[in-house]
Amino acid sequence: MSDKYNEVLANLTAEDQIYAFKEVTHSSGITYREFTNTPKTLASFFEFGLLFPEWEFIVFNDERYSFQDIHKKAAQTANALKNAGVKKGDRVAICMANNPEYIISFMAVTSMGAVCVLLNSWWVPDEITYGLENSGATVLIGDEKRLKGLEKFTELKKIVVRPLNDSNDYEDFNEFIGSQSEIFNEPSLDTHDNATIFYTSGSTGFPKGVLSTHRNILSTLFSWALVTTLKREVEDTDNNSESQSVDEAPKQQAAILHCVPLFHVTGSHSGFLMSIIAGRKMVMMSKWDPGAALQLIQDEKIGAITGVPTQTWDLLTHPDRDKYDLSSFKELSGGGAPRPPEHVKKLKDGFKIAAEYATQNEVFVGIDQDEMVYIKNDSIPIQSSLKFQLEYFRRTGFYQTQFLNARFIKLKGWDILRPLSENYFGSIKSSLQFINLSYRYKFDKRFSQNYPLNGYFFDFQIDQFGLGSIDRSDIFVTRLLSSYRKYWKINHLYFFAAGAYLNHYLNEKTPFYLQGGLGFSNYIRGYEPFIIYGKTSGLLKTNFKTKLLKTKDFTIPLIKKIKKFSKIHFAMYWNCYLDMGYIHLKNPLNNNLTNQFLIGGGSGIDWVTYYDIVIRTEYSLNQFGQTNVNISFVSPL
Repeated sequence: MSDKYNEVLANLTAEDQIYAFKEVTHSSGITYREFTNTPKTLASFFEFGLLFPEWEFIVFNDERYSFQDIHKKAAQTANALKNAGVKKGDRVAICMANNPEYIISFMAVTSMGAVCVLLNSWWVPDEITYGLENSGATVLIGDEKRLKGLEKFTELKKIVVRPLNDSNDYEDFNEFIGSQSEIFNEPSLDTHDNATIFYTSGSTGFPKGVLSTHRNILSTLFSWALVTTLKREVEDTDNNSESQSVDEAPKQQAAILHCVPLFHVTGSHSGFLMSIIAGRKMVMMSKWDPGAALQLIQDEKIGAITGVPTQTWDLLTHPDRDKYDLSSFKELSGGGAPRPPEHVKKLKDGFKIAAEYATQNEVFVGIDQDEMVYIKNDSIPIQSSLKFQLEYFRRTGFYQTQFLNARFIKLKGWDILRPLSENYFGSIKSSLQFINLSYRYKFDKRFSQNYPLNGYFFDFQIDQFGLGSIDRSDIFVTRLLSSYRKYWKINHLYFFAAGAYLNHYLNEKTPFYLQGGLGFSNYIRGYEPFIIYGKTSGLLKTNFKTKLLKTKDFTIPLIKKIKKFSKIHFAMYWNCYLDMGYIHLKNPLNNNLTNQFLIGGGSGIDWVTYYDIVIRTEYSLNQFGQTNVNISFVSPL
């Protein structure tokens, strides 16, 4: 192991840290390690969620619950069970499809000292009967589908969740807990008390109930948390990133798509219980649908999914995958079966194919006094373009992706463009045809792509336009392109960012169609109205932001019932910035802003709202005394 690894591990497990542990010898003579500062019971563990009480914990269809909401309902459920005669050590079974009541019931039963029996919701009535008899459960909380066929259990208290109709003999869950206190009346619990019974698959006989104590479960959870924290901090020491304790609220809420059954440890431990440690939002699916999953990833900004290999494969191969914004998605994991090699390859590799044909009645053909010059004909098109693209990308690390692109481009200009052809197309012909090959490397470790406040980004790209005799084109142009952006969180109110951009053409003669510079996506603030072309262009950008308005939630009254869309968040930042740039061109002609250092700056207000939409209003000033008011919808840097 590296010295860095050992140093970080020693710091995380120091005596005063939450991951501190000691050697314990069991009566059998077996020695093991035990965490000393972590919660000793699940009841105490669930209080982690109250570090961020108003944050969303469970999203289920159109229902949304905060950590505080679920904690209160769990307390009501525990008190209702106690009043119904359930005592410490009694077995309470749960058998239902994934829904919020499953989480609530699990928290209630384990917090009051009873043993939670997780029955397989795929079992038929005879199998459920076996589980109830084998476990000795006195109460069953389930949905109507699972309660059917259990009429012979006359002494078993049955509580139904989400009944399909009112005509049943079971007590409704909401009525059962409705009048109860929202405060836990916790019994005396010990870390070695029994907490859960999970059943095996029964592949070699009848399913067997596996009993776990509070300590068993919590040791597993905090061991996982330690490994995750250790990995992150080893990576972040090189970047001087801020560390975060497990008992602190996360800097930004993560989200997981929960699509595996809660009666399995993958669903209960990896999905549900680890979400409490992380302050993570769980978006629950009761039934697997890859199309619906892609929609949820886009709408809820899902960052991770844990599922069986077939589920993750469904996402990777879905025909509509490219129609969704999956930029938030960072982690794809699974279990339950070995992942075939082709799945692993698909996780790393991908292809994109595109084709486009267009005609234009207006064409951008040059620069005059640093402003764009167009040729226009309203009656007929003056240029057509045909483009084919094949892209291969490979994810070579958690934050790293490499891209290879091959494009075929054919431009044809009508007679009106012929006098400009040598400059515009690079030859006396009124058309241009070439192959464009490019390679791009991207390293993206920003905590948000839409409005980053911490992390950094780097990319490098090399383009070859035209292959000479190979593709029979009249051009041979090579371009280098690179950018770097770094974001610092000074504290919870102040933020700083800086970035650099470079664009360089290696060839003296470059058709105007391919020329680059500043003024489109990369511009010097203060020079927003201008397009500055050149062979070489460089840009430095800095900005300082302070939060003016703490992030708040707002509900749109008119669509209040549609929770996915009615509840939005918004924050406001004051942004102050200074940019510098230089564009080199050997024969500038009417480009007055080339071959000199340009400086611009200003300030403005950034609104960040509704799925991280950014609205920027800025007032800019350049070194020549010119001012500009600019409204934009992208991140300031």
